[in-house]
Amino acid sequence: NGNAFSGGGLFQPTEGSRGDPAIVADSQGFFYLAAITREMNIAVARTTGTLPPFSFGNAAIIDGGDPDLDKELMAIDRTNGPFKDRIYLVAAKVGFGIWETHTTSLNPLTFTPLQKLPGTTSAATGPMPAVGPDGEVFVAYRHGTKQIEVTKSTDGGQSFANPDPNDPEEAKLIDMTASPQFLGPGTLLALSIPQIAADTTADGSPTRGNVYIVF
Repeated sequence: NGNAFSGGGLFQPTEGSRGDPAIVADSQGFFYLAAITREMNIAVARTTGTLPPFSFGNAAIIDGGDPDLDKELMAIDRTNGPFKDRIYLVAAKVGFGIWETHTTSLNPLTFTPLQKLPGTTSAATGPMPAVGPDGEVFVAYRHGTKQIEVTKSTDGGQSFANPDPNDPEEAKLIDMTASPQFLGPGTLLALSIPQIAADTTADGSPTRGNVYIVF
């Protein structure tokens, strides 16, 4: 209930862990933990039970090949639709855009091959997914120094496209109003990485389906 917390120890997949942790929970109460490995791949593991103290089974390794994967985050479909409990994982492949994979099985934990999101270039990084009330998947990410873009899937992550059918671009562009900030003597550039959430309130809610982005 959040009143107290206890340490769960180190996440130690076979390739080790370098950080960037992410966590989601399915409808049965199992947790899934992801992290970047020493080999700059992504390890994802499922808890062996639903009650603490938690332990994790063997991690699935998402191999990005060359170049490295970075800044992975996950979202899980908690709707009652055809993709219920599907995990969506997005990451930046350094210098090669934004890539997505999703589960085909939770036990054993297996993922689809990585696919590059359309329109993303070497300037794209910092992706985050969110699942809408009807199982649609949104991914927001930074593109360059002053742009946030959003793409959407309505087929369980098989394909992604601009959520605006009237916009011919491959992803929906959101102009950043704040310029990058130089810290100290101008040697450190601080860039916004977006966070995204989708309103999954019940049918009839006036805000159901709204998508919110902060940066």
